Amino acid sequence: MIHRGKEMFKTWLCTATLALVMCVTSGLRADEVVLLNSDRLQGVVLEENDKQVVLQHSVLGRLTLPRDKVQAVFKEQVKPVPQAVVQAKPEPKKEIEPLPERKDGPFLTFLADWESTFEAGAMVATGNTEKANIYLRFNTTTKNEKRQWDFDTSYYRDQTDGDVSTNKFTAGLKHEWLFKDSPWSIFAQGRFDYDEFQSWDKRVSAAAGAGYLWIDKEDLTVKFKLGAGATKEYGSTDEDVIPELLAGFNLAWKISPNQKFTAGSTIYPDLSEIGEYRIVSDASWVIDLNTVDKVSLKVGVENEYQSQVDDGVKHNDFRLYSALVFKF
Repeated sequence: MIHRGKEMFKTWLCTATLALVMCVTSGLRADEVVLLNSDRLQGVVLEENDKQVVLQHSVLGRLTLPRDKVQAVFKEQVKPVPQAVVQAKPEPKKEIEPLPERKDGPFLTFLADWESTFEAGAMVATGNTEKANIYLRFNTTTKNEKRQWDFDTSYYRDQTDGDVSTNKFTAGLKHEWLFKDSPWSIFAQGRFDYDEFQSWDKRVSAAAGAGYLWIDKEDLTVKFKLGAGATKEYGSTDEDVIPELLAGFNLAWKISPNQKFTAGSTIYPDLSEIGEYRIVSDASWVIDLNTVDKVSLKVGVENEYQSQVDDGVKHNDFRLYSALVFKF
């Protein structure tokens, strides 16, 4: 019995010693992993390389985290077990250094962080005459402190009793270089137009210039632009390259948290024929629908005036439209 009691005492002593060592060592080693969303995970980092970070968590167990989802890793050094247990003061949390600025190339910058909208409007009427019209538009933009990209494309088609009266397509791309703490900017833009019922079939234009942000408030922005470029028409009586100036403005007014008004107009004087010009203008009102998330109702007007057109072609190409706007 005495021998058996000694064995039980030795077993108990070993178990208690092992438990004490585990408690002490677990308290001494507390690595910390900070994720991109600033969440923090504490445990023991078992492995760290360019592809992944492996963390042993006290509750979640073994975690394998992709390296591109990890912002920072802080490793605690294991300290020797002290002779006496002393209540140590908690160390202050380390400051997380901000991530270095992204140095994307032109291609990655062009693709990243876009805000887009798709607009769709249609009307069908039957009676003495049958009418149908379609309006489709796609816009996307991205902006940071140094640059801004804008792309838009639209398609319009009107038909009455089987006869097409409008069939046009347009697409434009604009790149703007911004200067920190300055209202000035530099832009370059290009546009392609197709119109079955204009003096031309296709038109290509490009321009560059400077912009000035006159008003920059949370609910109101007004920007002016001035530059020069060229236009070439295909399928017209004059297919020479036309040098042009450009001058215009853009306005955006946030009427309320769910309403916005925008307007803009640009004049393009013809440098090859003094007195000839074209003006492109637009205005729109957008109201968010409270019943559907990221869906708005839009009403707008567009007009392009050309001082020089072929016989039988109107100087003004005016359009009033309404559409649903889907944001994504």
